[in-house]
Amino acid sequence: FPNQINNVLVFPGVFRGLLDAQSRTVNTEMMIAAARALATTVADDELNANYIIPSVFHKDVAKTVASAVREAALAGAQEDAAPPRPTPGGHHEIRCRSLATAFEGRANSATAQGV
Repeated sequence: FPNQINNVLVFPGVFRGLLDAQSRTVNTEMMIAAARALATTVADDELNANYIIPSVFHKDVAKTVASAVREAALAGAQEDAAPPRPTPGGHHEIRCRSLATAFEGRANSATAQGV
């Protein structure tokens, strides 16, 4: 199915980024960075109604996600650690909303281009 999300899409890059940053934790900022990196993987000239999320076979997905997660992890390590705030719906809801927000602009762009 076009535009189907699967965890195999981001987890190799997420884990590589966490390992590269030597992070012992995963936070919301890292997952948002992964979602945004995933959204930027599809080039504007490739973007269409059936292709706003890259294929699991796209050669740049893991590398792009890993770099974004690493940067977010390193940035978070430099900030003071604050206790996590509970969120309605828990971490699963945050991930879904993050991915939806990251791709919303891309989908709207494809629609506006008439694809």
